[in-house]
Amino acid sequence: MDENKEYIESLRRKYSSDTIDSYDNTEILELVMSYAQPRSDALAVAEELEKSFNSFSSICETPIDILEEKGISHSGAVLLKLIPDVCRIYNDKSHDGQQVEDSKLMDIMASKFIGTTTERSVLMLIDKKGKELFCDVINKGGIKGVDIGIPRIVSLACEKKASKAVLAHNHPSGNPLPSEADLQCTQKLYSALNLVGITLIDHIIVADEECLSFRDTGLLDEVISDTLI
Repeated sequence: MDENKEYIESLRRKYSSDTIDSYDNTEILELVMSYAQPRSDALAVAEELEKSFNSFSSICETPIDILEEKGISHSGAVLLKLIPDVCRIYNDKSHDGQQVEDSKLMDIMASKFIGTTTERSVLMLIDKKGKELFCDVINKGGIKGVDIGIPRIVSLACEKKASKAVLAHNHPSGNPLPSEADLQCTQKLYSALNLVGITLIDHIIVADEECLSFRDTGLLDEVISDTLI
């Protein structure tokens, strides 16, 4: 057995008897790449990735064609891109019928955007007892009053007999500050839901590791004030 092969086998044995927390980032990359690259290349590719990117998450969020330019096989690039998508699906447990705690609301909504590199919007609907009725992606693309489908949101909220709603969308740029379009969309959605007796209680912007809550920052109160003028 050559040295590379022996080393890869030792990594796999270590994982079988331990947890991923016992690995450093290089070892994690080496282990992952060993399943998609020839074993003789896996270690060199892992080393090149670590030199080129700041973190494991940034590697996994890099487009497949750019990863291939770094010498990664197509299978290896697909495997890396699969990781955040699988994590998002794994975390996307149904909370239907469960009580929605304010302290966990941000985490629940942020988990809907793990690994996403394009804009999308997520809607959560809550009943009068504070239990979740619905939480899913309702729009892919930029967030504008027309594009987000406000009539469809209102129709869905009425269909589910919701009392409260939460909107969330992501900023792939990494800047959590709301744009003018974000403010206008929040105002229009608040007004539309309010007409049918449903309250928009928050709009959350997810940007990389940061989240901005309209409610917590006071922006929601400003939007409501402008709506009432």
